[in-house]
Amino acid sequence: MTNFSRRQFLKGSLAAGAALALPTQRVLGANEDVRLGIIGLGGQGNNLGNRFYQLDGVRIVALAEPDAERLARANESVPEADTYADFRDMLERDDVDAVVIAGPVCWHALMAIWSMEAGKDVYLEKPYAHNIWENHQVVHAARKHNRIVEVGLQQRSDPMQAEIKDFLDTGELGAMQWITMGRSGTREPIGLRDEPKQWPDHIDQDLWHGPAQIEPIYRDEVQYDWHWNFNTGSGEIGNWGPHIVDDAYNVALRDAPVLPRRGLCAGGRLRWNDAGDTPNTFISYFETDVCPIMFGLRNMAEAGPFPIRRGGSGYLIQCEGGYYVGGRGGGAAYDNDGNEIREFSGDRGDGHHQNFIDAIRSGNPHDLNAEVGTVFWSNAFCHVANLAYHLAERREGGMTAEELQEMGPDFEPWHDTVDAFFEHLQLNEVDLAEEDFRVLPAIEFDPESGYPAGEHDTHEARAYVRREYREPFVVEEQ
Repeated sequence: MTNFSRRQFLKGSLAAGAALALPTQRVLGANEDVRLGIIGLGGQGNNLGNRFYQLDGVRIVALAEPDAERLARANESVPEADTYADFRDMLERDDVDAVVIAGPVCWHALMAIWSMEAGKDVYLEKPYAHNIWENHQVVHAARKHNRIVEVGLQQRSDPMQAEIKDFLDTGELGAMQWITMGRSGTREPIGLRDEPKQWPDHIDQDLWHGPAQIEPIYRDEVQYDWHWNFNTGSGEIGNWGPHIVDDAYNVALRDAPVLPRRGLCAGGRLRWNDAGDTPNTFISYFETDVCPIMFGLRNMAEAGPFPIRRGGSGYLIQCEGGYYVGGRGGGAAYDNDGNEIREFSGDRGDGHHQNFIDAIRSGNPHDLNAEVGTVFWSNAFCHVANLAYHLAERREGGMTAEELQEMGPDFEPWHDTVDAFFEHLQLNEVDLAEEDFRVLPAIEFDPESGYPAGEHDTHEARAYVRREYREPFVVEEQ
């Protein structure tokens, strides 16, 4: 990571009221085990279960999953745990102190809220809600029920984060000017069937969907690929976006209540022709009260050159006298000529799960590194980006880089971002005139709530702010 320009970073990386008082709760005795229930036993649920299982003073006493095959496999690894198809039956147990939630995103908020109402502390995977209204409701519930709620943004527990903040506080780089951040990681098409997939007999369809609508599935797989349908998931913007955005909010914005006032975006699910409806390529520009923020993603295979580590995903903080660029587990500061000033390396947040257990023992939410109210703003930013994409309209006939640049500000980093976006399209042989390419030239937001504002506060927009729920799986007002 020595000597590369800001323009190279833009090409390589993307081209692209939570602050309430936190009360304390009951403190566990030093010799008491923390008894956990795991909800959702896919890849991430099993990974989290393994991590907590290895911690001293932790017992996994219950497993919940509507997929009977997954539930049986997990029970082989933890035979002492009781099993449940319906996690609500688990919540009735007095001997479950806390739950770990890793089900589909459509379920995250409601699982968390019902768990808190049942008196459980919660470790909740990101994004911790399916939409921005739910984002607010989870925080309200945590305050109302006085629960310990940690979000699975494990890089918050990396000691490197504090080192970066201390360095920026020295003023060596000067005042912050703008931020760009994004995710670049190859995904594959999820298939497009001629007829709907028959629902597997071993998965309870009603419990699996929960708040989501039960719709025909035209993708090849039921599990995991739900990420790429907005009915059940939030796409790559909600899947990987929170990790990258949260890094920038933690290090650069210091968790200030910052959401966009205005923005524009462009992108689509390009080239794949599959059953997904979330974008695989996306760029955006947002104005905030602090500084301009650019965000994007690219999932197609040919991404172009990556001058930064971790496959091109990360963020850049441009300051007057230089810039910091990095991501999970490492980064470096440079002067404006691209000469490295200092390098940082971390452990990627290995202590995050222990942090949750420690906070349960202390009963103090202030001990959490990724408390749900603290990370509200970074998660909400990703919902704002998805909202902008929902409202974007198809651009018939495609467009040029110059046309897209002119829709945004006369701002060199934005122009560089657009140039790199079109380079990415060219490498993947994408003809925008033949694709469902969508553009939203301008949208206004309420920077306190993240909801559309002004002429953009329409019935259509509100439908994406707060989804239509399927009874009885309804997120209520808190």
